[in-house]
Amino acid sequence: LMGVVIAGLNFPMVIAGLNWTLVPLIINNIGALGGDPILAMASCSNFAAFGIAFGVFLRSKDKNLKSVGGSTAITGLLAGVSEPILYGIVLRYRRLIPMLVASAAFGGGIIGLFKVKALGFSLPNLLAIPAFVPSGLFIVGIAVSFVMATALVYFFGYEDKKVKEDKKGEKVEDENYQEA
Repeated sequence: LMGVVIAGLNFPMVIAGLNWTLVPLIINNIGALGGDPILAMASCSNFAAFGIAFGVFLRSKDKNLKSVGGSTAITGLLAGVSEPILYGIVLRYRRLIPMLVASAAFGGGIIGLFKVKALGFSLPNLLAIPAFVPSGLFIVGIAVSFVMATALVYFFGYEDKKVKEDKKGEKVEDENYQEA
């Protein structure tokens, strides 16, 4: 149950900058207990965000948004940085928020159920997988979060901003558009 809660709440914590309040607790757990479950569970939120970006990349017909989705998914998977995805895509298309939270919570529940823990502190990314034990179960949890988020975006979409033409005939985003 804690995996669902920690992974599900990690997105709003990152938006508010409160995720860094967990770092001393994580480092203390690693030093005193030999491993930390919080970082392992919270990693699912990052991989759900990476999946959201990849889903937007696959689904979008807008070249600029497709570029943002692809580049942020790659940098996220390789470096563990989710903020460009959260601020550049998720908060812009708010329909993605429940998809991200649900995907993260589901993967976090798997990781919590199997008692996966981090042996060292690192940002969650593909290169950090060896820092988590058991690594196979960690891969299952983050894969579930990533694939679920990608599938939700791909099949259910996000609210695309309507495009209008400006005075010069160039296409621009209509700021007044609200999808029902």
